[in-house]
Amino acid sequence: MMSKKAKLTAIILAIMSSVVGITGCSNGTVSNNSEKINTTISSVTLSEPVSSDVSSNSSSKLDSSKISSGDSSKSVSSDTGSGEVSPSNIADDVNYDTARVTSEQIKAIKAGTSYKDIIASLPNTANYGHNGLRQYIVDDDKLLVLRFDNINDVCDLSGNDLLSSAKSYKYPGENQPKPSDESLLSAYGIVIDDDFISCIGNDGSECYSLLTNDAEIVFEDGTAATKDDISLMRGVVIFFDYTLDSSPPQAHCKKVIILK
Repeated sequence: MMSKKAKLTAIILAIMSSVVGITGCSNGTVSNNSEKINTTISSVTLSEPVSSDVSSNSSSKLDSSKISSGDSSKSVSSDTGSGEVSPSNIADDVNYDTARVTSEQIKAIKAGTSYKDIIASLPNTANYGHNGLRQYIVDDDKLLVLRFDNINDVCDLSGNDLLSSAKSYKYPGENQPKPSDESLLSAYGIVIDDDFISCIGNDGSECYSLLTNDAEIVFEDGTAATKDDISLMRGVVIFFDYTLDSSPPQAHCKKVIILK
């Protein structure tokens, strides 16, 4: 039989063995938990660049959108803004239709009045992106055009003088020329600025910018003409095959007929 001393020793050894076992398990658990924690942290660390890339892409898309929007705004600004009038007024001028006025309203204009005051005295009208130009229809018959370098410039003409410069916006004849090619479109207009015509009497746009680089240009009698002959307030008939989307539309002319 085991002596009391031997039993006590065995109990002490058993207790010590249990303590060591518990400590080992505890360390193992902490280590495993630590590994789990480290793994979790690593996965977060690994996932963060993905998240960052997504944010970066998202941010990039937003930036692209802003840049695109900004470019568009700059484009409008460059087409319409010259510092003559406030940007809001310029935008309104682009959106208005050509105003209709009476000859009495024009006759009331006194020589020496600034263009700014003349424009303010008449109904709002379009400028079609041309800040130094305004057009009006007088008595539903004639086209009156105001042209100026600066809106504060003084107009030396009286209302009667302005009326005398107006021209009928309707084709001056019974049979307006038509293209033999049915795929082409046609319009009659009055030249109101460089390569820019008013087409009030036609369906479609009220104005066109003319693209004439490869167009045949002739007078009404068929004799050859040049682009220099397309002068202010001359009536023209254009045959064109397409337009470019702008304000006003740009008509790609195949033929321009200049009226006498």
